[in-house]
Amino acid sequence: MRYYHPKISCWLIITTILLLGFTNNCQALTAKLVLSPEEIALGETTQLTLSVTGANNARPQIEEPAGLKFYQQGSSTRINVINGRFSASSVYTYQITGNQVGQYQLGPFQVTAGGKTCTTNVVTLQVTKNSTKLPTNIPDNNSSNNTNPAPLFLKLQLESTRFYVKEAIPLKVYLYIREDTQVENNINYPKIKLPSFAVHKAGKVTTKEVLVQGVAYTVVEFPYLVST
Repeated sequence: MRYYHPKISCWLIITTILLLGFTNNCQALTAKLVLSPEEIALGETTQLTLSVTGANNARPQIEEPAGLKFYQQGSSTRINVINGRFSASSVYTYQITGNQVGQYQLGPFQVTAGGKTCTTNVVTLQVTKNSTKLPTNIPDNNSSNNTNPAPLFLKLQLESTRFYVKEAIPLKVYLYIREDTQVENNINYPKIKLPSFAVHKAGKVTTKEVLVQGVAYTVVEFPYLVST
């Protein structure tokens, strides 16, 4: 005859009840893609974020289209248990570089976890030959108080000011060169030092011609990735 210790039996019953409660109250598995920005120039980067709810051990199956290069930047997981209700979510981030001009459909991708499978939505990325985005708040060098536009100036543009630990965020540095300004042919990457952050070069240096307050400038764009 087998005998069971009452304390052990009690813990087994409690554990079974908790597991059944978590199983009955678990979330449905869902996945969503967010792309920002949705249009980049050749050699520029964009960020793809995959948010998965209902599991903390998801396995995304990301397919890389020809003409694009994917770099997985990291992931984060969050688990909550409130009043016996279990919830879990994960976020996966990817940096995408456009190596060929065209329109690309990203998704639907499959995500599997705990024997369940779901598919993401579809997002579209447009890769153009020349960038159409320029930073805002450009200095007004043609104001009534300044009749001599600056020959050179820099502008920084950070894609986002809030991000996860180990997530990489695109940073772009724009060098504006007035049309009548003589500069060296070989322009090096600006040296950027951010305490507690790592800064890496990303993508190709590109140039474009623009008008700033009616004055012609050549804009040199330096792409970086910033991470903790």
